[in-house]
Amino acid sequence: MEAAIGVWEEAEKEGEFRFMFYRFIENLTITEPKEEEEGQEEEQEGVTQTFAFIQRVRSLNHLTTNDSFEGTGMVDFLDAAGAHLLASPPAFTTTARAVRLKLVP
Repeated sequence: MEAAIGVWEEAEKEGEFRFMFYRFIENLTITEPKEEEEGQEEEQEGVTQTFAFIQRVRSLNHLTTNDSFEGTGMVDFLDAAGAHLLASPPAFTTTARAVRLKLVP
């Protein structure tokens, strides 16, 4: 199971805000079961999880309506300890447009 945690704060201009979050990326390895012989119980697939790296997203955004925003951000990757930037996967910039989800009764 992957998870993320982050923070946000108001920016200098009215209607702007910054956020940053860390997403914890795992590698999943699936082991296929061996062929069973007649009369043997069928083996199940095995799944192994290992912690791979941390994805860090930093973004500056502005409200476009009360229910939406746009912004640009930087995505980079840190080692599993969060101490060093990784060269691979490479960092990149991104743009985002988001609209608030509506609560379904």
